[in-house]
Amino acid sequence: MNFRIGIFTSFIFLIIATAIFGTKLFFPYYKTIALTIYLIGWIIFIYSVYYKKKKLIKKTEEMAISFFSSYRIYILFSVIIILFIYLFLVIFPVVKSPYIGMKDYEISRSLKEDEKLLLYLNSRINENLKIAIDGGYFDFAFNSNNQKNKSKLKDFWIDHLDLILELDILKDKYKSFYKLSPLEQKDF
Repeated sequence: MNFRIGIFTSFIFLIIATAIFGTKLFFPYYKTIALTIYLIGWIIFIYSVYYKKKKLIKKTEEMAISFFSSYRIYILFSVIIILFIYLFLVIFPVVKSPYIGMKDYEISRSLKEDEKLLLYLNSRINENLKIAIDGGYFDFAFNSNNQKNKSKLKDFWIDHLDLILELDILKDKYKSFYKLSPLEQKDF
């Protein structure tokens, strides 16, 4: 196998695997198919590296000294693959959606409850900030404050961070919402 053809083929396999995973083509087996194509691309890549290395060993000593310059394409391609994997995992996190297996009415009820929770958290954050601004919590220097002001500021931040944590938990709940199949949730 020619080195350049091997690199090109493995790159095409990477793009195809990403496309299949991203579009959910061949649902419900898209993950298995995408992973298989991805692994085949890696096998081709490793084989082309091995083949190129075998040819380089047969060459002169000068080629052995310039090993790094001979393999810069491999390094570049490896960095591109690692970048693709990172982006792939960021775009499609490996988290099971809590909504998979739920009926449409259950999902709808959960969404309404979460909407109420979100509105409640928003109003609490706004109230908390209004109290802090009206109380002048951000106007005084922390080192020169008395114990009462420090206690108020500490209580404010504890409440505020609790609310932010609740929002973060709610955000994480919807991180994998895209995994719901439109074929299963038709009314949704």
